[in-house]
Amino acid sequence: MRLSLPFLLTVFLLLSICIQAQIDTSATYEKDTIGFHGNKYILNGKILSFKKLAPYLNSYPESAKEYKIAKTNRIISTYLFIGVLVAITASIAIRDTYEDISTGFLIVGITYPVIAIPLAIKAKKKTRHAIWLYNQNILSK
Repeated sequence: MRLSLPFLLTVFLLLSICIQAQIDTSATYEKDTIGFHGNKYILNGKILSFKKLAPYLNSYPESAKEYKIAKTNRIISTYLFIGVLVAITASIAIRDTYEDISTGFLIVGITYPVIAIPLAIKAKKKTRHAIWLYNQNILSK
């Protein structure tokens, strides 16, 4: 079976177009998408904090919405964790003088993490989802 020259040239041209598209997508993926590096995030070889994600994630409406929810949950959980430290410290500081109030502070210090931990977990999930949405938008360009 003999193949004609125009057919072979067409196949070669299509293969080279496909390879070039894969190279372009790979370069875009490596350069513009956000990855994870422990509790930090990585973009184009640079490590970013949560705050530095804002300009990137706010560039698309879906990821901006998720980032805003994550930021709110993160702020609330941070304040609750600070409240834990304050309540336990206050409980220890006044335990000899005001035993009842000290017990109240201790109870507050123990119950705050029950609220703070789920919020912190939700913030992490929302951040990951916002990054996923951002990466989807970058790759679909």
